[in-house]
Amino acid sequence: MDVWKQLQRRRVRPTPRIWNALLDGYGRAKNHAAALQTWSTAVKQGSTDSATSEELSGKLPDEQMYTTMINIHFRAKQVDEAMALLSDIKAKSDRSGGQLRVQVETFNAVLHGLFLNRMHAQAQGLLDEMISKGPAPNIGTINTFVRAHARVGDLQSLATTLRLADKLRLTPDIVTFTTVLDALLRDGGESATDAVVKTLGIMNDMGVQANVVTYTAMIKACLVGAEAAQLDLASQNLLGDADGRKYGRRSSNEARIEAALELLDRMHEAKVAPSEIAYSALIGGCLQNSDAVAHAFSTKALPDHYLTSPKLLKRLGETQQTMHQWFKNSPHISLTLLLLERMKGRGLSPTSTTFRFLIEGLCSPHTDQAAFMRSMDLIDDMLLRTPLSQPSRTLGPFALTTLKGEDALLATLHVPSFKTWITIFSSLIDRLENGPRDKVAVTTGARALNTAIRLVREMGSLSGAEGGMSLSRLVERAASLTSKLSR
Repeated sequence: MDVWKQLQRRRVRPTPRIWNALLDGYGRAKNHAAALQTWSTAVKQGSTDSATSEELSGKLPDEQMYTTMINIHFRAKQVDEAMALLSDIKAKSDRSGGQLRVQVETFNAVLHGLFLNRMHAQAQGLLDEMISKGPAPNIGTINTFVRAHARVGDLQSLATTLRLADKLRLTPDIVTFTTVLDALLRDGGESATDAVVKTLGIMNDMGVQANVVTYTAMIKACLVGAEAAQLDLASQNLLGDADGRKYGRRSSNEARIEAALELLDRMHEAKVAPSEIAYSALIGGCLQNSDAVAHAFSTKALPDHYLTSPKLLKRLGETQQTMHQWFKNSPHISLTLLLLERMKGRGLSPTSTTFRFLIEGLCSPHTDQAAFMRSMDLIDDMLLRTPLSQPSRTLGPFALTTLKGEDALLATLHVPSFKTWITIFSSLIDRLENGPRDKVAVTTGARALNTAIRLVREMGSLSGAEGGMSLSRLVERAASLTSKLSR
C-alpha cells in the first residue's frame, strides 16, 4: 500500500482508473472485505465530487468499477449483492436518464458470475433481456454460454448457442472453437477424428476459415484443455511468447494425443503450414502425457505414419535395439523424437520453449539412459545452434563429457536464457536425486551437472540480475550435490 499512501500524502484525488486497479487487486487476492471497504470509500468520494463539481457528477463509480465489483461479489458467492449492483448501474445508465453507458462487457461479467454460481436459468433470462432491450450480445456473450454448457457436457444447449450466434450474425473466434472441440472430446461419444471433423465442419458452416493460429489453439486444447489453451494464447498475445510453463493441464487419461495429431494432419491437407509453436505444443504434450501416448499406441489410435521409430544417432551409440525399446516401452519418447525430426524436416528450428520441453522430459528420473543421453545432445544442439541443413556433427560439450568423461574444446557457444538454465539444473538435480541408482546413471548424471556448473560460470550467466536468485541457488545446490557424490 506504499503507492496508496504516497497518493494520500500528495493529496492526489484517485481517478476511477486508480480505484478500479485497487478493486481488481483485492479481487485477485480474494480479499473481499478490503474490496468492499474500497468500494464504499470510492462511492463516498463520488458523492463528494457530485456535490462540489457538476463536471464530475455521477462519474464515480464508473462502468468499469461496477463491472469489477460485480465480479468480486459473484466470486464471493454473493449473488444478490452482484445483481443489486447491476440494477444500480442500469438505473444510472444513459437509457434511464443517467450518465453511465452500460456496455455489453458488464452484462457478460454478470452472465459469467451466474454460471459460476450454477444459475443457468437466470443467465438465460438475462440473455433474453439483452436480445430484446440491449446491450446487444457480442461473441464474448456467446463464448460465455458455450463454455458454461461445455463444462457440464450439455452439447444440445451448446449447439443451440452456436445457432444463436449465427442468427445474430456474430463471427465465432478461437475461444468458441477450442471450447467446442474440448466439449466434444470430453463427452466421450466422439472419436478424436470425428470430434475434429465435426468442429472443422462447424467452422466451415459458420464461414470461419481455419488458419495456423486456430489450428494451433485447437491442438493445445486437445492436450491441456480449452481454458488453459485460451489462457496461453492470451499470454502470447500480451507478452509475445508462451514460456513453456507447465499448464494446469488435463490428467494423462484425458489428454487426446490422437486428436492433436489429427489436427496436425488436417493442417497439412489444408496446406496450412504448422508453426514452431504447434510442434512445440505437441512435443510438450507427448512428454507430459506419457500414459495418454501409451494408450494411443496400444489401441492403435494413431495413423501408421506416427507408429514408426525416429532415426537413431550413431554419435551417441544408439542402435536399432534402442529405437525398438523406446517404441515398445516408452512410446512417448519415440513419438516426441519423431515429431522433432518432422519439425526440423519442415525447416522449423526448435525454440527455447521446445528445448525446455525436451530437456525436462527426456532427462526425467523415469527415462532410460539412452533418453538421458539424447537430452544431453539436445542441450549441445541448443548451445551450438546446429544448422538444420547440417544434422551431422561431433559430440558437443555435454554429450562428450557425459559419455566419455572428456572436456570438449569449446567453439563459440550461445548462452541459454536463465529460464533454460533453470530447466537444465532442475532436471539434472531431479534425475540425480530421484532417478536410476546404477553406477552408469549416477556417474553420467554427475558429469553432466559438473559441466553445467562450469559452463554457467564461464558464460557469466550468474552475474546478471535476470531471474533473481533462483539460478544461483540451484547452482549452489548442484555444487553441493556433486561434491557429496564425489566422496
